[in-house]
Amino acid sequence: MIISLIIFGLSLAGFFYVRSAITRDHQAQRRELKRRHAELCAQYESLSAEKAGLMAESANLTKQISKLKNIHASDSFSPPASSRKSPKKNSEGNDVASYLLTNGLISLEQHQKATTTMQTLKLDLLSTCLTLGFIDEQTALDINDRFKTKHVS
Repeated sequence: MIISLIIFGLSLAGFFYVRSAITRDHQAQRRELKRRHAELCAQYESLSAEKAGLMAESANLTKQISKLKNIHASDSFSPPASSRKSPKKNSEGNDVASYLLTNGLISLEQHQKATTTMQTLKLDLLSTCLTLGFIDEQTALDINDRFKTKHVS
């Protein structure tokens, strides 16, 4: 009976020793995983911030390219004959068109569509662009104030 108790006690001690060793290894693995997780989270945040910066830079460069294309295209721009009502209005129309194109507010394709639609809607360029949704109302009002014309009511 004493031998059984000694074997039982040694088995119990062995069990707790093995359990303790397994627990220590498990805790060490958890600490390592937590450290690696924190490292990956920091790396993810850094890459996300870098991505946002690159996306903003890409959008800015795309806008600059659009401006340069529109500047190049507007050098040879000539409004349609039907939009020539008076020299002053034609000059203002050219100024508005040039401003919209060079600042990248509309593309050359949008400008061409707006000029063809102007005749149908019987509106000026700024109002037509607003109606077609190429620019928002605030932009139209700002441009209207800038050129002191009666484009938007």
